[in-house]
Amino acid sequence: MILICCVINSKSGGSIIDGGDTHLEVDARNGNLTMDAVGGIGEGNPLEIRVASLDASSSSTGDISLNETDAVTLTDIVNKDGAINITSGGTMTVFRVKTEGGKDSDDIFLTNTEGNMPLVPLPNNEYNVIAVGEGDIFLTSAGTINGGRFSADVSNLSGTTLGLDNPPVADISDFTVTLSQKNELNLAGQMRETGRLSSFPPEAAVDLNEPAVFL
Repeated sequence: MILICCVINSKSGGSIIDGGDTHLEVDARNGNLTMDAVGGIGEGNPLEIRVASLDASSSSTGDISLNETDAVTLTDIVNKDGAINITSGGTMTVFRVKTEGGKDSDDIFLTNTEGNMPLVPLPNNEYNVIAVGEGDIFLTSAGTINGGRFSADVSNLSGTTLGLDNPPVADISDFTVTLSQKNELNLAGQMRETGRLSSFPPEAAVDLNEPAVFL
C-alpha cells in the first residue's frame, strides 16, 4: 500500500532546495511525495529522497534534480523551463516525465543503478517521456528498458536490453543505443512498428553498439 507522504509547495515563489547531503530531505519508503515550485527543485544540488512514488512540477525557470535511494515510480514530472535529472537506486517505473521549454538544454536524464526501467503505457498513446523542441532524452538503466513511448530531438538509451518483452515506440531524429546482453534469439533490442516508424531515423543516424540487434 502506498501512503500519501507529504506535499511540498513553493508556488507562491522561489525554489525547493537541498538541505545538505548527510541526510534524506524526505524519508517515506511507502509514501507518495508531491512537490510544486515556481523555480527549480534541487537545482544545483539534488534533493535526497526515499519515497514509493513521486510527482513534481516547476512552473517557471529552473531544473528538477533528485536522487532516490531505492525503487521509485515517477507518476507525473513536468518542468516548464529547465532540465529534469532523476537517479534511483532501484527499479524506476515511468508514467510521465516531460520538459516543455524547448531549448537544447531542456534535457531529461533518467538513471537507475539497480533494477529495470519499465515505461507504463498511457491512454490515447500519450508519451511517457517527452522533451519538447530541441530537448534530448537520456535513459540509462542497470537492467532492461521496456515499453511505452518517448519523443525528443536526440535520444540516448543504455541498458542490458531494450524492448524484448514490450517494444517501445520512439519519435526522434538522432538515436544512440548501447546494450550489453542478448536473448536466446540473439536479440538485444526491439522497437515497435507503427505508422510513426517512418520518423524513425535513417540507418546512418542510428548507432547500435554491439551486441545490439534491432528487428
